[in-house]
Amino acid sequence: MITIFSSLFGLACGSFSNVYFYRIPNKESLWIPASHCPRCNYPIPWYFNLPILSYLFLKGRCYSCKSKISISYSLNEFACLVLFMALAFKFRDLHPLAIGMLQIFSFLLYLAAGIDLVTYFKSGKEYGIIPDTLTLSLITFGLIFSFYNPLLSQNILKSILGGAVAYGFTLSIRILGEKILKKESLGLGDVKLVTGFGVWLGVRGMLHSIIIGSLIGCLVAAILLLLKKAHRTSPVPYGPFLVMGAFCWVFLFS
Repeated sequence: MITIFSSLFGLACGSFSNVYFYRIPNKESLWIPASHCPRCNYPIPWYFNLPILSYLFLKGRCYSCKSKISISYSLNEFACLVLFMALAFKFRDLHPLAIGMLQIFSFLLYLAAGIDLVTYFKSGKEYGIIPDTLTLSLITFGLIFSFYNPLLSQNILKSILGGAVAYGFTLSIRILGEKILKKESLGLGDVKLVTGFGVWLGVRGMLHSIIIGSLIGCLVAAILLLLKKAHRTSPVPYGPFLVMGAFCWVFLFS
């Protein structure tokens, strides 16, 4: 039962992520209007809006204008499906409610990493944005679910302490970085994102997520520099690497 639920939940969340990544950067409502073709504005009925299946059935084309549909939509849905199934397998011995809770946490991280990347490329690689509504949702849900969070032994005090330490630590890095480097060294979106890590993963999990994410970020930056795809002062979105660090902690060390 949990396998079926996780697969359907993952596909549904993947479908929502497509809407989120498209509409938020364009400052559009997530709810109005309903799903439609961005080229001909054809309202997409539910039977043509089924994750992955509709793309295959329509052969990657809009039913109305026959314009090509990007495969990225289906890849997003598939990624969420894999993520949710992996969580269900990793925590298969836990109560289904706890698994669902961890899937919500992971999906919020997925949205944070994705929107940071989307806005980064949309801005011409100048900056990325993680909306407050997303990071505050991450923190709020973390506190609400702390009573049932297996990663923190169902201890709300660990959740509160983790969030407080995370916020103080990252805010200090941001302030010191600006004084030393004379420019923004850590975005406020990243500060709030890491605060969410602390609320969900506790102090230990949060610190390990930062370390792992930073190592991944340094590795990617080094590769880009070697390939001359970036230079030393190129802005790089930190959020996706932080999220990768958090996922590594959840799957490998929790």
